[in-house]
Amino acid sequence: MQSPFPRYRLYTNLRHYTPLLSSLGKGYEATEPLSLMEKALCEWTGSQRALSMPQARIGIHLALKNILKNKREVILSPYTIADVVNMVISAGGRPVFADIDKQTCNVSVKTMEPLIGHNTGALLVTHLHGLACDMPSIVDLAENHDIPVLEDAAQAFGTEINNQKVGTFGKAGIYSFGLYKNITSFFGGALVSNDQELMDTIQPQIRNYPTFERTRLLKKVTMAAITDISTWPPLFKSIVFWIFQFGHLKDIRMINRFVETELDESLHEQLPPYLLRKMSAPQARILIKSLPKVSDNAKQRIAVAHQYAEGLDGLSELTLPPLRKDKTHTYTYYPIQYRDRTSLLRHLMANCCDITKQHLKNTADIDSFSQYYRDCPVARQVANETILLPTYPGYPEQNIQQNIASIRTFFN
Repeated sequence: MQSPFPRYRLYTNLRHYTPLLSSLGKGYEATEPLSLMEKALCEWTGSQRALSMPQARIGIHLALKNILKNKREVILSPYTIADVVNMVISAGGRPVFADIDKQTCNVSVKTMEPLIGHNTGALLVTHLHGLACDMPSIVDLAENHDIPVLEDAAQAFGTEINNQKVGTFGKAGIYSFGLYKNITSFFGGALVSNDQELMDTIQPQIRNYPTFERTRLLKKVTMAAITDISTWPPLFKSIVFWIFQFGHLKDIRMINRFVETELDESLHEQLPPYLLRKMSAPQARILIKSLPKVSDNAKQRIAVAHQYAEGLDGLSELTLPPLRKDKTHTYTYYPIQYRDRTSLLRHLMANCCDITKQHLKNTADIDSFSQYYRDCPVARQVANETILLPTYPGYPEQNIQQNIASIRTFFN
């Protein structure tokens, strides 16, 4: 049995911390680095325009706020974070939940088309786990009904369909550079589009926001440093894993809360003022330096996914994601589904495999959004069954095989 290895590692290194900390004083609010970063994003994605955002979700809000006119319904996946739904509501839209495909965890033409009506103002498509939705078919559907498409590519930066980056098929696309993404500036996001009128409208709005406060950014950087240190393999293997294993197996809430994310499920009809910020100059510099590694990192994750697919093949109890050899799936994680997720996770943790469940819920079932309720049985099932296997660059071959062997042992 191999030593435990962390379920995730941040895509950070000293090149992230050093320039940021050295730029907290003079030049922190400079606008030139933002322009250079946006230019680099245009070149990398093939978009005509790019705008930095304080968070990806703010990009969703601003895009919908300026896209929605008299038609207010936004068709979207319920298998997402609560704040994505809040961005629709705060932009003046009404969420209409479309169920998802079980294997892909994504919406499709089949699930969205029956919901299109006279009041449909936009389709909000999420590329989950790095897997691209069928954008050619979705774009055709949208064009036939004269409906704009907005792409949430927060988990799919670098995913492509026929050499075209996801996020560039619709009217606008949103990327996330949050702490746990495959390209990070500790906090932040971007909006890309070829619609000059839309971007000309949004640009002065975001440029007039004050710069993200140093204290809030420092809190994020501190959180990242704590995560980097606690998941540093020598420390993780000797101390941290055993604490988390004990908390998981004994169901100790005080310990388990440390690894939970997106705990706020409340309804927000207006944006909190602290979110109305723009990215800082050092964050933009970090992103420019990180772009060259995105493609190589994706290749490594795809290779890991193929090992999981081969090793878990034949286990009929599991639902495995589509196996792709191209970049239509860049596998930010390798998601598997099993009906008794709790038992499988306990088995894996007991066998020194640091594996976790997907934290996303079926937002159509959340009480705070009850006025928008729609029965989405597949999303409900997926939300209760999905487990995320690590794929990040540097995750050891031995641990991949140990995860596979432990899963097979559970079913045998």
